[in-house]
Amino acid sequence: MCGPRHACWSAVGLVLALSALQGCSYVTHRYEDLGEVVDLGVTLTTTPYLSVYGCFASVGSAGAGRVDGTFVGIGGSQIGMTRHYHRKAGLVLWSYEEFGWAEFDPEKPETLDRQHIGLVGWLTHLPRRPAYAPA
Repeated sequence: MCGPRHACWSAVGLVLALSALQGCSYVTHRYEDLGEVVDLGVTLTTTPYLSVYGCFASVGSAGAGRVDGTFVGIGGSQIGMTRHYHRKAGLVLWSYEEFGWAEFDPEKPETLDRQHIGLVGWLTHLPRRPAYAPA
């Protein structure tokens, strides 16, 4: 008999079969996606820094901070250890973020990703780098 339950298992089987056709590249791309979706980890530094900051999907943020060190966790489209820098200030409706992952020089702004977020930030600073505004 072919009921809703059978159709559900057939759909699951089809998805698994199509995923297997792509081989390991599917798993690799999902691993990369995880690194782009979340920044979760600990930053280790040799110089003391302070950062208390929360970002809400690049819609608004609150807090401030500056850090230059080695990030351990999931972030910057990477999983593991990578060099990380950020300088941020957020008042929810207006926020400025400047950050670098792996290859950057804090003294050369063109090597950093910079963005104004929040309603006031978007209206007063339309050019963005990067254009897609990561969280």
